[in-house]
Amino acid sequence: MNELQIQRAPGAQTCCDPAGRLCGLAVRPVPLSQLVRVAVARGEGTEPQIRARIEDMLASGLLIEIEGS
Repeated sequence: MNELQIQRAPGAQTCCDPAGRLCGLAVRPVPLSQLVRVAVARGEGTEPQIRARIEDMLASGLLIEIEGS
């Protein structure tokens, strides 16, 4: 099974808040696990916090899911 890829939605803006920084990390498709690891390493929060933020951003349309290759 391929891992889910996450990418910034077309038109979503990057900025200096936590959501904007995550959008900036996902300009191109990135595996969900890698996005979480990078965000945690950059001090954006704990793994559960980052995963919850990504879920919120997916629900609001700031991030989109792409089938992994």
